[in-house]
Amino acid sequence: LVKLIVADIKNKGIPNYYGVQRVGIAGRSSIEGFQTIWKVQNFVASKTMSKTLDDENKPLKTDGSCHDSKRRKCSKEDGDMPRQPLVSKASFRKWCKKNKMTGIYTFGGNMKLNAFQSGIFNGILGSRIRKNMFTEDSVGDVLMSQYGGKIYKKVSEEMFSERKDEVCFTFTCPVVGSRNSGTTGNPRLLEQECLQKIGISQQCFKLLGLFGSNRPGRLFFDSLSLNFEADANNRGVWFSFSLPKGAFATSLMREFM
Repeated sequence: LVKLIVADIKNKGIPNYYGVQRVGIAGRSSIEGFQTIWKVQNFVASKTMSKTLDDENKPLKTDGSCHDSKRRKCSKEDGDMPRQPLVSKASFRKWCKKNKMTGIYTFGGNMKLNAFQSGIFNGILGSRIRKNMFTEDSVGDVLMSQYGGKIYKKVSEEMFSERKDEVCFTFTCPVVGSRNSGTTGNPRLLEQECLQKIGISQQCFKLLGLFGSNRPGRLFFDSLSLNFEADANNRGVWFSFSLPKGAFATSLMREFM
């Protein structure tokens, strides 16, 4: 059975999930991170709503100028474009102090926020597997070597269709943050579907200093060492393998458990 699993892994690869060391047992660290971020999101939403109502209650200008400091000329297009009010970092820090939220700036608080990001990454990767988008890269994907480095946009089916062992390009999934992952097409729709469920704005991520990145979604083992042997005392099987930086051994071992 172990030989069959190893053969399948070398053929298809494995999901590059974040391990329980990052997200916590049963995702507890991710949940705690989400609870913190959701409080910040409610603060951002309340400030945004307050600012929007203030703008609506301002008297209209008769000279055709807008209500911003630059007093640029209004146009029909401008009137149809809602401007998202910004929450200053100063007001955010004041709110954190008032609501005893300064713990987000500590190492432990930051780890919980990172655990939330990791949990969302795992969720998007899991959704991709369920939609049969794991074994093949799609047009619109952002590609990266499983070892990290430069990212590439897949603009055609032929691009990176022949995988080289020394490179091992794979699709990426977003570690969510204020920046866009860069995907388009079906990969982008899948990400948006997952992100809409959590309802966190980019401004919330920006206030927390979570800018986001791309992480390889798939690990290949035909270019990595993966060996196993029976234990001399028949207690099980010994595994020996190497992984790229940032990968978790539990992502591999879960395939055998």
